[in-house]
Amino acid sequence: MTLDVDTLVDRIRAASGEHTPPLAVRDVLDECLASGGLEAALPPVTEGGITTLHNTADLTVLRVAWTPGIRMVPHDHKVWAVIGMYGGVEDNAFYRRDAERGL
Repeated sequence: MTLDVDTLVDRIRAASGEHTPPLAVRDVLDECLASGGLEAALPPVTEGGITTLHNTADLTVLRVAWTPGIRMVPHDHKVWAVIGMYGGVEDNAFYRRDAERGL
């Protein structure tokens, strides 16, 4: 089966209705990554940014393309997230709030 964005979103949407959505969505992304389907379904990255592939009240699917030098301010998603990374590396810094020093 050839994967396209609509099929990818349909599979993620179906997985998000499972008993443990984060694990089910992770399994979908793992399969798509292993087959090369995720990269094939999405156009090549030409510039960094965030593209919404799907957005409803219960599910958002984003394509995030970070190019060298892009940084994100400290933030808290406050929801579960699954990341399917098919190129490059992700570098995270984790922060803790402190009453005296802030972050």
